[in-house]
Amino acid sequence: MIKANCACGKPAAKAGKCRACYEVEYRQKQKDKEEQIGEDIITTPFADDLRASLIRIFDKPTDQAISKWTEENIVLPEGEGAFSLTAPDWSKAPEMEFIFEQVKNPEVKEVYMMFSSQSSKTLFQFCLMAWLISVRKVNGLFVSPSERLIKRLKNRMEGIYKRSNLGYQEKKGGKDQLNFGTNYINIGLASSPDSLAEMPADFVDFDEVDEHPYMELSPVQLARSRGRTKQNFKLILASTPKKLEGQGGILDYFLQSKRYVIEQKCPHCGEYSIFTEEHIQAPEDKDYREIEAEGLGFAICPAHGCVIDDEHHEQMVMGQKWRDLDPDLPATYIGFHKPVWCTIFEDWSSVAATRLKTKAEGLNSYKDFHNSWCAQPIDLEALGGQVEQGDLALDKYSKREIPADVKSITIGCDIGVHQAHVVVLGWADNAKTYELYEETIAWDNTDFGKIERGLSLLMTDIQLTFHYLGEGQKPAFIGGSMDSGYRANLVYDFCRRNPLWIPIKGRYPLESQWVIKSADPQKRMGKQAQGVKLYTLNSYHWQDVLQTAIEKPADKAGSFNIPKDYSRGYLDHLNGEIKKLKQDPATGAQKEVWEKRTRGARNDYRDATIYALVRGYTLDIDKLRPAQVELTERVKRSLPKHESLASQRRGQRNRGRR
Repeated sequence: MIKANCACGKPAAKAGKCRACYEVEYRQKQKDKEEQIGEDIITTPFADDLRASLIRIFDKPTDQAISKWTEENIVLPEGEGAFSLTAPDWSKAPEMEFIFEQVKNPEVKEVYMMFSSQSSKTLFQFCLMAWLISVRKVNGLFVSPSERLIKRLKNRMEGIYKRSNLGYQEKKGGKDQLNFGTNYINIGLASSPDSLAEMPADFVDFDEVDEHPYMELSPVQLARSRGRTKQNFKLILASTPKKLEGQGGILDYFLQSKRYVIEQKCPHCGEYSIFTEEHIQAPEDKDYREIEAEGLGFAICPAHGCVIDDEHHEQMVMGQKWRDLDPDLPATYIGFHKPVWCTIFEDWSSVAATRLKTKAEGLNSYKDFHNSWCAQPIDLEALGGQVEQGDLALDKYSKREIPADVKSITIGCDIGVHQAHVVVLGWADNAKTYELYEETIAWDNTDFGKIERGLSLLMTDIQLTFHYLGEGQKPAFIGGSMDSGYRANLVYDFCRRNPLWIPIKGRYPLESQWVIKSADPQKRMGKQAQGVKLYTLNSYHWQDVLQTAIEKPADKAGSFNIPKDYSRGYLDHLNGEIKKLKQDPATGAQKEVWEKRTRGARNDYRDATIYALVRGYTLDIDKLRPAQVELTERVKRSLPKHESLASQRRGQRNRGRR
């Protein structure tokens, strides 16, 4: 039997019409019915209000702002939104409304969001996709960087969509598909070419572009191919930046786009300016814990140098706007940069304190601060660059002299096959350190007593011949660290007989800064290692700690300094290692590694310096603070009359620590 055709010529599916024509007719009938309901309402005092409500339900205007639509139709699970709200409130992030509306612009093809963490980026993506499938009635693809994140992100989306007025059908759709009746969102994996190229899509939304694995053909290029036949195809890329320029991350897309950055209004002079990390400051004589807890951070107005306290931060965020850096470029590809201080969640004090804290923790932490807070990647290799004498040396002391502010002394010893390299380190307040002396002790690989005698003489010299530039009692030696990677049995025996010394060895990767375990858990060494604890170090972390101290200005809190009559050999050893980004040949992933600067470079004194640093941290002498610090007039100002959200969260964190 030959099936009848629809009037349009396609095979009939229902009521003599094809599926498409039937759906058009059905929707028209529903609209006519809804309009008739409004016409038939009897005249009563509340008839006008009721009619208006029905019109809002059945005939929402197509020109409604996307942000407004999301506030009316999106319902958030508990804990999803800020302020424990059940719906998005874009008044707390007014700059996001502009990005929403750019999606409506037919000229805009691609949107790039280079955002910090806690910047409403992910919620924006979920809300935008909801609007596209509900109002524009289109299908899309959401791309996750890893299998690990797919499940978590899908659960978050489902938690929002099933509560919202979107027609979400929980039991329909495949494993990696969210179904909304006739429309859907597929969830793909960045490393899966099939999920990126096999099915047409009206929009593709990439999450955390900088975490996508390396592929010969870019996942973004594969996704673009899905929209070739779509007239109004939209591509959205969002990420916290981690890759440097030229490495194919969100920064590259942003730099090649029509760029927008946030400007904020100074509450004192009224000028709009772009605030960067350099404009956020705190008292130099304060620890990061004090800065955060007491709200001592502030911003310096780029326009006129006004000092802006935390109490004005939230007000500035609520009134901020985008500045177009490329007004002559078309809006085909548009990019947005948003650091964390352009959110209400982290104020000046939080930013200033976190910067100090991460600098003290090492290069990796400082890099994460730049990525997650500043929304700006940082060149680790540049940070781990060549150390020059002028960066480290102080005119205030010479070798074998102890500066007046030194409170205690540690020693690090690196054991080699024929030599032991020793470094003496002086500790002042606020983790400021001074290299006081370095020495090489020769031994024949069997007579460990030569090393012991050399260290004994050195510790005696510290008390007898090292000249203290201060007054009162000379600082004492309080502990040492010795490398146990070579001839561990001899090192353990030495540390057992000298309790101020601890054995250490390096390892990477390691989740914590060190792990403390019995040096001889199998008890194979007998008395030599009895009761000795071995410190296994995260070697990359401690390389970062030293390099961060080296990068700080001389004589500042947390800085590392050398004497004015420094040894060129010691400086060469400090320069013996450098941190680089390297690509894994198997996976293509970028990873950070510490390695020798050149093939024949020596790094023994650098290692010994790290061991002396580690010993100080094991004894908590890095936490020494000045007994009394004068408060500046700015710090003496009274706290704000109202608390910002960032202040509230700071208080919550502090209460949680107690």
